[in-house]
Amino acid sequence: MPWLAGGPSCYAASSGLRAQAGTPEQLSTPMPTLSSDPLLTVAVVTFNSIHDLPACLDSLREGGTGRVRTVVVDNASTDGTAELVRHGYPAVELEENRVNRGYGAALNQVLRTTRTPYLLLTNADVVYRPGSVARLVETLQREPRVGLIGPMLEGDDGVPVSPARAFPSVTLELAELFLAHRLWPRNPVHHGFFQPGRPGYVVGAVLVARTRALEEVGGFDERYWLYFEETDLAWRLARAGWDVAVCPEATVVHHGGGSARHVDAESLELAMLASQRRFFFKTGGFAAVASLWLVQLAGNLFRALVWSSRRLLTPGRSRHLAEPLARAIRQIRWLLWMSAAPPGVSSAGARPANLR
Repeated sequence: MPWLAGGPSCYAASSGLRAQAGTPEQLSTPMPTLSSDPLLTVAVVTFNSIHDLPACLDSLREGGTGRVRTVVVDNASTDGTAELVRHGYPAVELEENRVNRGYGAALNQVLRTTRTPYLLLTNADVVYRPGSVARLVETLQREPRVGLIGPMLEGDDGVPVSPARAFPSVTLELAELFLAHRLWPRNPVHHGFFQPGRPGYVVGAVLVARTRALEEVGGFDERYWLYFEETDLAWRLARAGWDVAVCPEATVVHHGGGSARHVDAESLELAMLASQRRFFFKTGGFAAVASLWLVQLAGNLFRALVWSSRRLLTPGRSRHLAEPLARAIRQIRWLLWMSAAPPGVSSAGARPANLR
């Protein structure tokens, strides 16, 4: 099956299990470089990424990826990211946006000028293992029905895990908000989301796409300003007959939170809610959005009751419980505000002021 890309071990990776194909050292063994003919365009989206970007670009340059076109799209950074690219990486193309257009819109800028058959979409807080990009591209060359593929993601603990996910659902939201993962860690809802038998989408820190597939579905939906853009893209690719896959032989290091650490958590929560609402409306209509809203409101009321009760019963942990209680109250307030807004509006209206 094409979604089992990369050989016999790919089932484990696509199922969200930890890598079984070998140690990180074995997975990072350099492969032959890509063809001298330009096969790949690399698109890096940055926002105040001056501390992360050099390691990302250096690892791509040193990783045996052959002759590629590399483009950095800077979303109005104020920390000197654009100057770093301009003076430190003269071979890299730089596109500077005067405002933060969002992740998907920035990637579409590169897609519109891409002439190579494959397009690597990457966060700036990723470091590439030698040979990882070659493995991803070679898998797409072997599997003509795969439109989008992701590598194993290695976090700070040094363990590569699969980026495969099932598509979000109201049932998953219900289980999450009512703390099913705490009461029943191996419950089938969470297990099925993080360990899908067939990946619905892959986490978007690193994606290699077949350019033709992206063009066929119109690229990213720019109404998702932040979050859910890769989920929506994979959903539309699936509807168009393309497969999404994970390559367990390719591993990258994803530090996570590169641009997000410059934004307050409350603003990111609001952006997440807005994009989630749009995705459910797009894929399920008003009924899905109404169900999601009811579950989220009830779930956050439940959480507020749980956290406030625990603060009263365990005064010694009052400080520890203050943040989850405040978060539940914020979510309730935003849900009541969103109930008056049309569900299909752009999530760009929910973007944090310090990211505009």
